[in-house]
Amino acid sequence: MGGFLITRQTPRAQPAWNASASKNVVRRDQHSGETPKISGGMEMKDVNCGYCQGGELLAKFGIKICDLDVSQLILFKEQSKPGRCIVAYKDHVSEIVNISDEERNRFFADVTRAARAIHAAFAPDKLNYGAYGDTGCHLHMHLVPKYKGQDEWGGVFQMNPDKKYLSEAEYEEMIEKIRKCL
Repeated sequence: MGGFLITRQTPRAQPAWNASASKNVVRRDQHSGETPKISGGMEMKDVNCGYCQGGELLAKFGIKICDLDVSQLILFKEQSKPGRCIVAYKDHVSEIVNISDEERNRFFADVTRAARAIHAAFAPDKLNYGAYGDTGCHLHMHLVPKYKGQDEWGGVFQMNPDKKYLSEAEYEEMIEKIRKCL
């Protein structure tokens, strides 16, 4: 199956790529082009994806804060924009059109919950949202706080400005601040 791992789905919801939920969507492995064989009650994970696997792959760019309803909230390690996070969907799908309307609504409810927590914890002047995924084809959204008079105000944020990293204690303090506001 070229890079995909099929695991048991928790009973909370049927995955959107179940044939009954999304009949016209074909998902292919981004590297091999194979279509994974999925049966009901299973979820798709990419063995090369930091969002799917966590551990060292995720630690290269982020720290998991918590699970939300249909996603996970991740603190982006580069913190030149204090409070920058990522909301990553629970399954390895590339596009918002690859999930059901119900799952999409739940995903955006998770994004909204995370955005409210970031606003409460860090009081940004504006929160920018970015959904890219050209190279990491896993549905996710960057939540990037912007502050008037600071770096990149009035412009598009850089994917990774590689300017500011924190100590473990500072990351933990930031994570706790966000958790308290969820």
